[in-house]
Amino acid sequence: MQTKTMCRECGKEKKLAGRGLCPACYHRERRLGIRRALQGTRESGEFLVSVDFEPMACILEEVKKRAGAELRDVPRQILWELGRAFGVQP
Repeated sequence: MQTKTMCRECGKEKKLAGRGLCPACYHRERRLGIRRALQGTRESGEFLVSVDFEPMACILEEVKKRAGAELRDVPRQILWELGRAFGVQP
């Protein structure tokens, strides 16, 4: 059961959707993040993806552990894990 709480963005008392935000502010922030990610496309055709691990910080911690054990930096470990998940061999 959700109770009404103050949204940390607009300050209105509403049900919260996530991250301490009401649904309107949450979706506005989400859309802004998507726009920023799309702006990551470079002239060379590369595409940058920004990932917010806040909702599932435990995944980032596990990736960091694996990266340390396998002597990779975190971005390369993320690519390695994605490749394995999709059955792509490096």
